[in-house]
Amino acid sequence: DRHEYRPLSYVQSQDPDSFASTDYAVGKSGNAALGAQYYDYNRQAFDESNVFAKLSWQLTADTVLRLKPYWSKTEGYRSTASGNTVMRMDIDQEQAGVIGEIQTTLAGQTLLAGWWAQRIETIPPPLSQKVYNLTSSGDLSFARWAILAEMGKRDYRSPYLTVSGSQGALSYSVGARYLRFTLPGISSYAGASIGD
Repeated sequence: DRHEYRPLSYVQSQDPDSFASTDYAVGKSGNAALGAQYYDYNRQAFDESNVFAKLSWQLTADTVLRLKPYWSKTEGYRSTASGNTVMRMDIDQEQAGVIGEIQTTLAGQTLLAGWWAQRIETIPPPLSQKVYNLTSSGDLSFARWAILAEMGKRDYRSPYLTVSGSQGALSYSVGARYLRFTLPGISSYAGASIGD
């Protein structure tokens, strides 16, 4: 949860003593042209949740199975103001994945086989962005959608294998990985004709 600093012009930045306290206004203005200078229209607020685990099972003296599931979600918005308009971008992102590995020792070498899978929903670009006009009292009035879209999910699938070990002074690690990456389609709407 963060409020932005009001940017300074180049000339103002050359005189930090005079402009050190220049910032957004703490109250709404009765002047729509100055309404964007209200600090609460220049902010971002996000809730982020993360869950992850590391699980392992010792199957034999030389063999271990590992599982690392994870999930992350971000919800919030970013609001920026300019002139007599405020733009609000809503962000709702979610990803989940798992890494599974089995590792064993064979003839003095360490063999590792693994699988990584991940699904991501609604990472950039943003899918919704609203433009608001400022009323004479400094309140927001919905004007139009700048962006209104839907997007599918991004999928990653990746099996991999490594062999590592050492022979005298030589240490080695050799591996191979295959990655399949699926990009989603994006459907954009003509937001100018759609209400709030």
